[in-house]
Amino acid sequence: MIPKITHNVVVPYGNAMELLDMLGHGELREKIAILRRLQEYTVSLFDYEYKILNEKHAISIASEDFDICVLNGDYYKGEYGVVTETDMSLLMI
Repeated sequence: MIPKITHNVVVPYGNAMELLDMLGHGELREKIAILRRLQEYTVSLFDYEYKILNEKHAISIASEDFDICVLNGDYYKGEYGVVTETDMSLLMI
């Protein structure tokens, strides 16, 4: 078996959270369309990044039915992308 080296995670910007909310309603055809739209807000994290963020409780399950995880907004910066430290932890130096 080939080990999984990346994990897909939805980042909370734009309409991502609204789309995740809509995923809980509607018929299968509509859900498939929403999943396609969510690809725009999805990033791939290397296994070590995923583990770091998961240990910090920065990743939560958004949909068990579709195995979708979402990143806590404190760990996503529009100008940088995904970060493993929040602004608050940077201030604690």
